[in-house]
Amino acid sequence: MRTKTLLLLAAAALLLGGCGGRDKYSKADAELTQEERDYDECDWEVTRSVGSTVKDGDRTERIEELVDKCMRAKGYRKR
Repeated sequence: MRTKTLLLLAAAALLLGGCGGRDKYSKADAELTQEERDYDECDWEVTRSVGSTVKDGDRTERIEELVDKCMRAKGYRKR
């Protein structure tokens, strides 16, 4: 019984975890792996620069906004 419950909880966590993925971007001359590297670079730089300068809820929105601007500056557009 305990194993079945744990398996159901693990399956639910996987399903819910996949629902809130990040935005995807495309660029004519960029492959998926390049898009992932560029996104990770933008995310790292933005997260580092924003730090804890804003409240948690606002921080997440600010990071998303700045990552989007970074990706657009690299020539990407949202899919």
